Amino acid sequence: MRKPRNTPTEATNIEWHVDDPRIRKWIVQCAICQSTGYLPSVPKKFFGRKHLVTFFKPLDVNEAGICNFCQQALEKINANLPDELSSEEQTYFKAARKSHRKLVEDTW
Repeated sequence: MRKPRNTPTEATNIEWHVDDPRIRKWIVQCAICQSTGYLPSVPKKFFGRKHLVTFFKPLDVNEAGICNFCQQALEKINANLPDELSSEEQTYFKAARKSHRKLVEDTW
């Protein structure tokens, strides 16, 4: 007689996707906001594509591992950034980073 499985199937278990190296290589995470998604360049005939599309959103990252949303935010910040920051300005930018991360999480 066959024993019932206590673990969820791979179709419903998100941990399976993270642990499977065949699928893990297509999952990326932004270095700044820590958003997780899959590379848009996943082959159409890849066996795990259905699972990736179900559990994750496409996330395009650059060579530094930064998503497009964070890259645009960094460019805006760097355009207005003086050479040296006072402690008050450093506190402001830390708060801005936290609110940016919240904004990214809300859009996902």
